[in-house]
Formats: sequence, structure tokens, C-alpha cells
Amino acid sequence: MLPARPILATYAQGVTRAVLLALGLDHALIDFLAHTAVGAAILVFTIFLVANRVPRRSGLRIGSSPASAPLSVCNFVHVDNRAVRGQNNSRSSSEKGFETGRNESREKNKMSRIRISCAQAAVIPLVMMLLTLSASLAAQTAIAPPVAPDSTLFTTYSLFSGEQTLDWIVCGSTAGSSGCYASGSLGPFGKIGAMIEGNPTISGSTVTRMIYVVDIAAGTGGTGVTLYSYKKTDTVSSTSDTVTVTLSKTVSLPLAGGASAVCSMAATPTLLFIGTNQSVQAVTVKKSTLTATQVGTYILGINVTGITVDKYGYVTVTQGGFTSGSNGFSVFNSTGVAQEDGGGADFMLDTTAAVSTANLPTASSHLSERLGVTPKTATAPGQP
Repeated sequence: MLPARPILATYAQGVTRAVLLALGLDHALIDFLAHTAVGAAILVFTIFLVANRVPRRSGLRIGSSPASAPLSVCNFVHVDNRAVRGQNNSRSSSEKGFETGRNESREKNKMSRIRISCAQAAVIPLVMMLLTLSASLAAQTAIAPPVAPDSTLFTTYSLFSGEQTLDWIVCGSTAGSSGCYASGSLGPFGKIGAMIEGNPTISGSTVTRMIYVVDIAAGTGGTGVTLYSYKKTDTVSSTSDTVTVTLSKTVSLPLAGGASAVCSMAATPTLLFIGTNQSVQAVTVKKSTLTATQVGTYILGINVTGITVDKYGYVTVTQGGFTSGSNGFSVFNSTGVAQEDGGGADFMLDTTAAVSTANLPTASSHLSERLGVTPKTATAPGQP
């Protein structure tokens, strides 16, 4: 049968777990730190208990038997002024009394210093435990991402006026309220072809993100394609959310559009991939500068019919008709570098949004036909 745990140890472990849970730490780390804290506390208590039980004068006296002196971690003292055999010890009683008092004073001072050393030694495990706890908390803080102030809020959008106007509204809850806090409208546009939000940036209670809107019927002829970049700022308090959406920049894209055009768009952390079914090439747009560049890999004579992205930021640009004709695809990494291309209507799946088959062509060949692995060739040092 397992020995019963002391009530104080159980209480200390419960308090430690409650404090660590309040800090939002991982459960496995909490169990480790709680057991460590209890073990260190018991060890410190035991050392202090042993140290305090040492007699105040436990040093070996002249003429005493070593076996009669209690031994502990704190009673090892040096015996000074031991009588030398053959030495003349004939002194007056006053001199002997003075010498005895001085020896007792020395002995007390030695014992005091030794007891202090024992207390210092007992604190070492506690200090080590606190250092371990601090390092673990620092590691958890460094790894855990900050909680966004607007994590309990959400933004929904609606299209109006023949897809020329985009309305938005922010609803949800804060620490002290719930409801809908702000709304607005973007546009008018020629025709909205695609929209996407950028990743949020957090600074205190303020959250900033970009909203990207592609107008596929821009310009006087209604066939141009223009990208609009809006800056959305949420300033969250305990009772409200103050929201502003302002136009940041616009850029004309080297794509063909029109009122009947179909636009596709996907994003990586640094790029936007945009295309229409009126152009054979898609473009990449740097989020930081809105600089547009046509992708270097594409299939000649086949317009873009879909752009999809996976969890790791790989993007597939699909080209070809929806129900018949030739198909092709190109794969790019998150920085826009081509990875693969060929025939077929390949596309990718994301973990957060489904791909609609309405915007994808059907394939003309099975993917298993491309199976095959080519080993990488090691290059000599200094060779490309």
C-alpha cells in the first residue's frame, strides 16, 4: 500500500496547480511543476527541521568522548586550543575564567556560522526549483501566441447593388458587453470579383488587418482589373470595439476582366495570387508594396479557371475549360517560386475553406499516370 501523503504537501500541490492553470500553461507542464514544487518544499522543510534539532553546543570538547557527541550535517566544528601534553597549564583562576569565557564565545560564534551555512544550504533546492519554474514560464510565454483582443468578435460581409458595393459589420462580445459594434460600406466598384482578408497584427488592444477587393469590371470600358487594399483597425475595450476601415492603396493588374469574368484569388503570408478566366496568366502581388508580377509558369492558350492554396502556402493555378478542352496546372511555393507544372486540372484543398466545384474544370487524365520519383543528385562543393 502506498504511504499516505502529508496534508500540507497535498495542499501545496493543489495551490501550485491552481496558480499554473490560471497562467494558461499546458497540463503536462503543470503536473511536472506541481510535483517538483512539492518535492522541493518537502526537501527544504526536512533540511530545516534537521538543522534546528542540532544542539546549540554540539562541538567536541576537550576530553569528551567522540561517541558521546551527536553527529549531523551541521555539527562538524574544529577544536581549537587543545591542551598540549607537557605544557605548563598553571594559571590563576581569573585567567582560567577569562579563557573559558573566551572559548565559549568562540564556540558560539562557530556554531552560529555553521547554522547559518545549513540554512543557506537548505535554500538551494528552493532556489533551483524557482529558477526552473521561471525558465518554464518564459518558454511557455515565448511559444504561446498572444490572444487577440478581438478573438471574441467577428466580421461579416454582404454584396449589394449588383455586386458593386460591399457592406461589413462587426459583432460578437467583449469582456463586458455583446452585440454589433460597427458597420460600413466599401465601393462602389465596377463589379467585385474576389475578396480576402490579411493576417492580423496585434499591438496592445488594437488589431490591424488588410482587406483586399478585386474589381473585375474597372475602368471606363469595364474590362480592367483593379486591386483595392483597405486597412481595417479594431480598437477593443472592455465594453466596445471601435472600428475604422480606410482605403490604403489601389493598383491596376495586367489581367483582362469584364462583367462576365470569373476571378480567382488565394493568399500566402506575403503574396496574393490573382487570375481571371479572361487571361492565360495569373499574377502575384506583394502584400507589402502591392507590386504585381505575372507568374512565370503557365500553359499557353488556356485561360485561368481556378487558384487554390493548401495549409503550407503552396498555390496551384489551374487552367482549362470547365467541361471540355485542354487543361493544365502550375504549382508555386509561398514565395512564388514554381514547383511543378503539367497537363491536368489539378487543384489543392485548404483546411479552413472548401473548394467549390463550380469554379474548377474537370480533368482529362488520371493523376496516377504521373507517379514516379527521381532521386536528387548530390553536387560537389563549389558547384551549382
